[in-house]
Amino acid sequence: MAAVLAVNLGIRFILECCLLVAVGYWGVTKGDGWMMKTLLGAGAPLLTAVVWGLFMSPKASYPLPQPWHLLMEAAIFGMGTAALFAAGHTRLGFLFLSSAVINRLLMAVWSQ
Repeated sequence: MAAVLAVNLGIRFILECCLLVAVGYWGVTKGDGWMMKTLLGAGAPLLTAVVWGLFMSPKASYPLPQPWHLLMEAAIFGMGTAALFAAGHTRLGFLFLSSAVINRLLMAVWSQ
């Protein structure tokens, strides 16, 4: 069972990385001109990573209590889903959202 729990946490990390890629991809595709593409493509994932590190990570500087943690988590992963939808990747958005929800449910069931 320890291996299954480790795999679930590994999938969680991959989903967090995919979140940053999705937000960055949105920024690059929706920015007008090279400067805005660069600012949005780099700035949006950076801002997302800073918010995640400050409030959401296991070693967060300012950890949020439940249910705020769960709400912020839903908002951030929802933002990644919305970014994929806005970039024209609807199927990928649904795949990302469903994977994040299933992963979160398994984390709750297994108290991770």
